[in-house]
Formats: sequence, C-alpha cells, structure tokens
Amino acid sequence: MGASARLLPPLPRKAPTEEVALWGSLVSVTRSLFRHLQHDLRRAGVSVQQYWVLLCLDVHGPLTAGKLSQWLEVTLPTVTGITDHLESLGYVQRSPAPEDRRRVLVRLTPKGMRTLRALHLHHADIGRDLSQLVPDEERAELTRALVRIAARLTPDHGPCPGCQGEQDLT
Repeated sequence: MGASARLLPPLPRKAPTEEVALWGSLVSVTRSLFRHLQHDLRRAGVSVQQYWVLLCLDVHGPLTAGKLSQWLEVTLPTVTGITDHLESLGYVQRSPAPEDRRRVLVRLTPKGMRTLRALHLHHADIGRDLSQLVPDEERAELTRALVRIAARLTPDHGPCPGCQGEQDLT
C-alpha cells in the first residue's frame, strides 16, 4: 500500500448519505460544465486563465498587470504572458495610464468585448437548456441554493477578491 493511500480515510461501506450524494453531484456537474467551458474557450483561442483576465477587465475596466496578478493569484510574468497572447488575438490592448505614464493599463478591445458577449450568450443558451430539466416550481429554489453554495465556496467572487461586480441573486 502506497503512502498516499494510508493518508486517505476509508471509503464508507454503507449507502451514500444525502451529503455525499450532493457532493458527488456537484463534482460531476462542475466537471461537465468545466469541460464545456474549456471547449468554448478553445474555439475562441483562449485558456481559462485568459478568460478570467477578460472577465476582470469586463467587470472593472482597464487594470494594471499588477492588479490582475493580485486578483488572479498568479505571478506578474504569468499575467504578462496571458496579456501577450490576448493582445496577439486583438482581445486586449496595453496603454499608458493617463495619471502616470509609467504605469501600463490593460483594457478590453471591441473585439474582446464581442468575444465575451458571444461566450456569455452561448452559456446563457446552455443555462436555458439545463433549466428545462428542473420543474418550474423547483427552479427558483435550486438557483438560490446554488448561489448560496457558490457564495460559500467563493466568498470573494472568484478571480478578484473584494469584487462587487457580480449581481447578488440571494
């Protein structure tokens, strides 16, 4: 038996509890949604990290690479590489900050905004299709429950801590 196998708790031998079933369902849904997201992003020529940069810029407007690095919790060289790729696609541009020309701001281009809008529309279509699987009388409560779960798991709204850019649906 490997060392890592000894560190894991034994698997339950009885039927899964409701909590275990919820966890398993959330993992399965998350994995499937992530695969869909990756597929859509691949068609747009961007990675998940690059998508987070586009989302942050969409919510907050022009930002420095330092702020993006802080919010995405990646190194400045990583942000530089991400920005280089997005710039080569025409999705972002760099420009000097008006108040201090030594600072460089990264901003979405119209092409970047159109790409994000197309992704959002496609994801809304997927959401509409999936919502048809849940009876009308259960849909609002399911949505509220999932929003509460997301808020607990990502209290700072994902990629940018302290962000108030997302609408509160609770």
